[in-house]
Amino acid sequence: MKLDEAWIRAHLPKAQADARLDFFSGEYLDGLTVMAEGERGGPDTVVYRAESEEDLRFWQLEQICRFLPEKDPPAPKIWRYSRDHAENGRWFYIERRRYDYDAIEDDRLCGFERFLRNLKYGFPPERWEQKVREHVRLMNHWYAVPHWDYDRERLCFIEISGSRENDGDGVEEPRPGSILRVVDNGEKAAERMAKYSEQDLQYAAEFREEIHREALAIVRKTRPYITEVIDRHPVEDYFQEHWDYPGKWYTIVAIPYGYGSRKAFVDAIVRDTLSGRVPEKERTCTQELRDMAKTEPGRHRLTNQLDAKPDGYEERFVVEVDQKSRSFRAVGTDAEGRYILEHYEEYSLGSATGSTSAYYVLTDVEYRRYARLALINRQLKKEDYDRLTAEIKKAPKREEDPFYLLLAEYPDLAVDYCLVPGDPTRCQGCEEHRRALEQACRELFAPDGEDEGWNYDVRRAKGKRIDAETLFTSRYPKDALNYRKAFLYPPHGNGYTGADFVRVNAALFPNGTEGLEVYEWTTDWSDYFDEGHEWWGALCLTVYDPSLRRFAVILASATD
Repeated sequence: MKLDEAWIRAHLPKAQADARLDFFSGEYLDGLTVMAEGERGGPDTVVYRAESEEDLRFWQLEQICRFLPEKDPPAPKIWRYSRDHAENGRWFYIERRRYDYDAIEDDRLCGFERFLRNLKYGFPPERWEQKVREHVRLMNHWYAVPHWDYDRERLCFIEISGSRENDGDGVEEPRPGSILRVVDNGEKAAERMAKYSEQDLQYAAEFREEIHREALAIVRKTRPYITEVIDRHPVEDYFQEHWDYPGKWYTIVAIPYGYGSRKAFVDAIVRDTLSGRVPEKERTCTQELRDMAKTEPGRHRLTNQLDAKPDGYEERFVVEVDQKSRSFRAVGTDAEGRYILEHYEEYSLGSATGSTSAYYVLTDVEYRRYARLALINRQLKKEDYDRLTAEIKKAPKREEDPFYLLLAEYPDLAVDYCLVPGDPTRCQGCEEHRRALEQACRELFAPDGEDEGWNYDVRRAKGKRIDAETLFTSRYPKDALNYRKAFLYPPHGNGYTGADFVRVNAALFPNGTEGLEVYEWTTDWSDYFDEGHEWWGALCLTVYDPSLRRFAVILASATD
């Protein structure tokens, strides 16, 4: 679609003036009418009829602002209620004791606010006000009495009543008996650590260090001798929960709750460091960490405590050391070959001093996570971590993997999948994706080591990185095949729906699509793709999921 790029960039917020503008795939102009290309040879459809060139430019600006991300978004707010699951057509909820919004979580709010903030810079006031009122109506759609309004100065939605949602039946939600449990937002470590994968912990630690470096650079302008900053937040505070498509919770790494922006958070760290005082909140969190010394990162609390030090216990690595409390946690093995967690702490009661130790039996998963914590805490070198965990890194057999079991329910797919474990010792990038593609070809094109099969030379494949949004888009490119189209519309049809597409991908990426690394490859390097080259199309994708440390290789090629 033709864009007046200079005009559009002049009407975007200054921080977004150099942003990408290609949000019109599959659309074109017929005079002042915006048209969308038909699906699978169907008729093209009208998207928007502009009244003038100016009207068209404002419409294009509106579409761009709808998808344009903010470079420094405000911190997400906490909702009182969130949907957990539905039974017999009725929702059940989780309630939080501390919250910003006294309402059921509505994931549209953040997107609406971002859109209206982006739009305000370049839209005429009366046109912008029209959009504000339109989105206020959308936010209040499920309320009998309006609950939301929009603050035109602070540029955010505000609550104006204590009304509740209803599903059109007149009964307010949450209805009596639908609250599953009430959680205290303050129980960070013991409750929230259960949700964190090893990759989550690594990302959070790296992000926390990045924030610390930024704050330290500011501090050292006036105190060049300072070598570290004071951060009142432990690593688990750097996680936030986000409800998103396809209707599930995602854990994301972000600045802790309670700060309006990244800059505000960095400034708080700088102030605490320059004052030289550890804030009360940090003392509370530190004590909380001590209290959870017997808490394992994969469950609420370790229950398999031993009565005494097990026979033959031998320490293998230290997880963490707290010099102030003179305590440490370490992991070892006993005479039976079990993994054992030791928590040691010294104490002082008046003039008497002593020490105490507690021992817990760990599962393989718990052992792996403690090894990851030790790596993050720099108590383990990378090569030692790989050596210690190698014995328990066993991928499930193909016939036992949940994704392959689900895939068996879709025999008419024209898409081939192959899951390939990632190598945690390597940096993921184009060449690692190529390695995964080659391994998938060995499994798919020549199963069980057979000599006969499809010919291929992965060295000839050329890959380019695309974003996850492009991977799952429902906009079908002209004269090309994308993932969704390959799944739903093979040459002979299969009867599968968008719900099936969502279901399969929820199993393929069970931890959500945040952070997926996607490469799209040419298809001129194997005769597997020859049939698709006749007319329908051919597809080759590799997707790395850092939360699972595995690649999903997705291939498609068919003809009639």
